Amino acid sequence: MVIVDSIGESFSTSQSWLTYVCLSLWLVPRFSAQGRERFRKHRQTRTGESLPSQRLYGVWWHYMILAFLDVEANFIVVKAYKYTSVSSVMALTCFSIPTSVALAVLIFHRRFSASHMVGIAVALLGMAIIILIAASAVDTGTLSLSVGSTALLGDILALVAAALYGFNNTMQELLVTRFDRHEFLGLLGVFGALIGGVQACVTEMPTLLPLIPTLPASAVYAWLGFTLVLVIQYSVTPVLLTLTSATFLNLSLLATNVWGVLFDYVFFGNQARWVNGVALLFIVGGLVIYLMQEEGGKGEGGAVVGSAPESEYVTMSPIYGEGEGERVCVGEVPLEV
Repeated sequence: MVIVDSIGESFSTSQSWLTYVCLSLWLVPRFSAQGRERFRKHRQTRTGESLPSQRLYGVWWHYMILAFLDVEANFIVVKAYKYTSVSSVMALTCFSIPTSVALAVLIFHRRFSASHMVGIAVALLGMAIIILIAASAVDTGTLSLSVGSTALLGDILALVAAALYGFNNTMQELLVTRFDRHEFLGLLGVFGALIGGVQACVTEMPTLLPLIPTLPASAVYAWLGFTLVLVIQYSVTPVLLTLTSATFLNLSLLATNVWGVLFDYVFFGNQARWVNGVALLFIVGGLVIYLMQEEGGKGEGGAVVGSAPESEYVTMSPIYGEGEGERVCVGEVPLEV
C-alpha cells in the first residue's frame, strides 16, 4: 500500500524481483559445501579428470516451471485487484483450497476425513465473515462495477491466480518432501529472478524507469520491508509443508486477510471492527480442527508417494558430503546437469 500510494502505480513483478534474487542465495551454502567435498575426493583420487558437475536432487526444469507459475500467480492476482473489488478477490482466491485438496488426492492419494472437511468449512466461514465486512464497506459505485465485463475479467484472473497458488503449493510439498528444500528455494530464486526480470523489463520498465529518480524514501523502505517479509515467508513455507501439507498451508493463509485489517488499523489508522477478531477465531478454530486428525496417507487410488518396496530404494550420498546418505526411491535418483 505504501509503495502504491507513493508512486501511484503497482509494479508487481518488479517489486518481487529482489525477493527471488535473495532466495537464490540459498544455493551458495549448498553448492559450495558440495564443491569442497567433491574437490577433496577428486584430489584424493589423484587423477587428471575434471571435477564432476554439481548434482541436483530434482529435475531443473521442474523448478523452472514452478518459478514461472509463481511469478505469474503473483502478477495475475495484482492485476485482478485492478478490475474487480477487493471482496471478490478475497472470495475467489479461496479456490486455492479445493485445488490443493483435489491435487493432494490425485498426487499423494491422500484421504480427508469428516473432521478435515469440518475444519476447512469452519476456516472458510471465517473467511466469509471477512468478505462480508469488505463488501459492506464498498460504495455503490464500486458495487455497480462488479456486474460489468471489467469485473468479470478481474474475477476470472482471481480464479486463475488461486488455481496457480493451489497447484504451486502442492508441487512445493512434493519437491521439498522428496528432495532438498535448500535446492528448491535456491532454484526458485534463480529461475524466478530470470523470468521476473525479463517480464519486468518488457511490461513495467518503460513506466517505472522515469519514476525511479523521484522515488521517495518511504517507497524504498517499504519495498525493502516487503522483500524481507516475502523472503521469510518463502523460507518458512518449505518447513511448514514438511510438517503439515499444502492444504493446511492454504487454510493458514486465510488468516492473512485478518492480520491485514489489523495492521491497516495500527499503521494507517483505518478503522478495524471487532468482527475481524471473530473471523480470526473461526479461521484458527478451523485450523485446530483440521490438525486434530492426521491426513490419511493412502486412498483408493493406490500407494502413497515414497511408499515403494524396500527393494526399489537406494542410498544416496549425503547432501553436504557429511553424515549418512539418504534412502531414496530409484525413481527419485537425482540427475546430473
